[in-house]
Amino acid sequence: MRQELRPRLGRPYPEYYVPVEFHGIGCYEMSPELAQKHFEWYTTNYFERVEILLEYFAESLTDDPLTDLERLGRHVERVVRRDKQFKKWTRGEIVEVKPGFRVRESPAWQLTNAGWVLAQDMGLLLAHEFLELKHPLVNWMLHIKPKNDPSFQRPVITWLRNRGYDPLDNSVSWCLQIVDRTRDGGIWALIYNLLLERLAEHDREVEQIRLAREREKEERRLARQQERERLKQGKEGKTKGKKG
Repeated sequence: MRQELRPRLGRPYPEYYVPVEFHGIGCYEMSPELAQKHFEWYTTNYFERVEILLEYFAESLTDDPLTDLERLGRHVERVVRRDKQFKKWTRGEIVEVKPGFRVRESPAWQLTNAGWVLAQDMGLLLAHEFLELKHPLVNWMLHIKPKNDPSFQRPVITWLRNRGYDPLDNSVSWCLQIVDRTRDGGIWALIYNLLLERLAEHDREVEQIRLAREREKEERRLARQQERERLKQGKEGKTKGKKG
């Protein structure tokens, strides 16, 4: 299917739009009611951003999440390390220049707005693959404490109860590290594989606990049965003694 699509790499990355009621308001500044409303909108519509990411790189998802994340992550790595600007031409003249995905702010590189949006969309792809596991411990959650947490009042993915994955904060951090060449585009696949290992370990522990409880239950049942038989034998012995 990918051969039928054409990459949009020569165009600016599609901007991130939110409903007017959320525009210009950071999650930290929202009232609890507005934060809940934003959470519901975000978690209902997040896959639209995943589709934009896939279209931009002329990609599609397969039945192998690990390979998909590795492949898309390498695309992201390639574009965020480039200094390419997006230029709009009209009749042979440049009429608009938009920055690419990174900009040099001495002494370090920073992500542009397009870079932030790209990072978030890649983070949402990872969130989608988490949710596709259909595991009872992996769900969307509105992060409401502590208030000094960078993810306060933002949608996060819970995994292994109290741990949370923030599609924006975590993914932007990884993208910045990719730009600095301290990480590479395999990070999203690496985190997905880590989650699989942690969930498998958790499920094994849960199964061990279940089996241990079943053994204890069976041991108690056998102990009660033996006690009943002992009492029964004792009564029968007394009865025979009286008859004798």
